[in-house]
Amino acid sequence: RQDSIASTGFNAPITYVDETSARGGSAATKHITKAVTLISPAVGLKIAFAAHRPPGCDLQVYFRTATADQNIEDQGYTLTPEVTNNPTDENVLIFRDYKFLPGGDGGQLAEFTKFQVKIVMRSTNKAKQPFIKDLRVIALSV
Repeated sequence: RQDSIASTGFNAPITYVDETSARGGSAATKHITKAVTLISPAVGLKIAFAAHRPPGCDLQVYFRTATADQNIEDQGYTLTPEVTNNPTDENVLIFRDYKFLPGGDGGQLAEFTKFQVKIVMRSTNKAKQPFIKDLRVIALSV
């Protein structure tokens, strides 16, 4: 069951679970990739996708990493900021490129061999929601 929270304008559940939690999360709309296992270690990620984002909507990108001896499903997610600064669009045919760089350009995360990405799509209006397409994730090697 959903309930409106005036402070954010977004719908929020009565029983809230943060999206950084290893399991669950209260956002109504999200895309979670399959966990990816790498052959060699990486120290950063480059996440990119095209998105249509109407006014009153936002996109939040989370990631989690693990080493070979860790279960990735036990690791919490980390919110990463958007590198691009895209405006909203009323025209549903307009998709803009969004980029996120966990670990920065050169990769400054602790070495990992597994990763997973979660994209949360939020809206203050049930009739308008963001859409994503063409998701690309590149692991930045050591």
